Amino acid sequence: MYTLALGQLNVEGQKVDIFLNTDELPPVLIGNRQQHIMTRCQSISGVFKAPTLLNNNLADVLQCLSAEVNYALLIMSSMYIAVFQDRHRRYGYFDPHSRQPDGLPSGFGSGTAVVFIFTHLSDLITKLVTLFRAVGSGPNASFELTPVQFQTVDELSGGENLPHVESNADVVPVAGQQELHMSSLPRAESEVTSPIKSNCITMPNLSKSNKQERIKLKRRVLKGEKKVAVDKNAKQRERYAKDKSYQQCKKSWIVDQYRQDPEFKQRRRSYYNRYCADNVEIKQRQRSYHKKCYQSDVEFKQRQRSYVKNGYQSDAEFKQRQRLYIKTVTKVMQSSNRDKCPTLTADTQMI
Repeated sequence: MYTLALGQLNVEGQKVDIFLNTDELPPVLIGNRQQHIMTRCQSISGVFKAPTLLNNNLADVLQCLSAEVNYALLIMSSMYIAVFQDRHRRYGYFDPHSRQPDGLPSGFGSGTAVVFIFTHLSDLITKLVTLFRAVGSGPNASFELTPVQFQTVDELSGGENLPHVESNADVVPVAGQQELHMSSLPRAESEVTSPIKSNCITMPNLSKSNKQERIKLKRRVLKGEKKVAVDKNAKQRERYAKDKSYQQCKKSWIVDQYRQDPEFKQRRRSYYNRYCADNVEIKQRQRSYHKKCYQSDVEFKQRQRSYVKNGYQSDAEFKQRQRLYIKTVTKVMQSSNRDKCPTLTADTQMI
């Protein structure tokens, strides 16, 4: 069904994003010589690992797949995933993002979309919890589950079918958590995305949140990616403060990048000029650090001398600054020496 929707939007020239967003889903899908009408139902809001008595948590909400819901769209941490129960009462999910064969995140462009099918609902829930933890979702990450229904309206002639749309999704039927078997997408689509031929299109109200709370929660869901990045940075700072080996590796990496990558060097300089140039404490720490390195590190001392020599010979502005600096230091030293010398008395002068 995802492939049909994607192909239909591409043919109509309405597709604007890499992935298919829920707002882009057309109300009517045409494919497999049939016309399918999609009906959205009441959304269910909650928190990833919330206590059961306070909010809906993800594991409890997904239990609705074993009862009233057959298809649903799950949104969490800026990710859109379709979950379903097929006609054979198996449970699964479709993830259009770049994934490894085991369903975990991969580098951009190095993975494919995946479909996982499970015999038991508990296995599906465990897999989704593992996936969202792998992408950095915290216990308080918000989610929204929107049940949908598809109703077959009529049968179309063969000439009215949409053009065939290729997909790069991998289908992984999972009998248990230990075995993974790969198969092709077309066969799985015929099993998974068969329309529901039910005349009832009403759904029970599964949400405990009013409309205003759902709007607020949806905004939080869309901002989830930024929150994940902030949490990740906080964890890295905490580890940097506690782990000396990690701190040393980070410093070595910055030094190597600064020497080898001109773009990285320019970014670091811009950052320093923007945040550190007017900070007296940071400047004092840097001077103390450079002084210590100059006294103890022969290689650093040689580099500094070469830098000053080359700058003095080739850069007129640097030469002027250096001369002014030397004059200032000389005056300070002379003044300090005069203060230390005793004043000559008349008797001392006669002698």
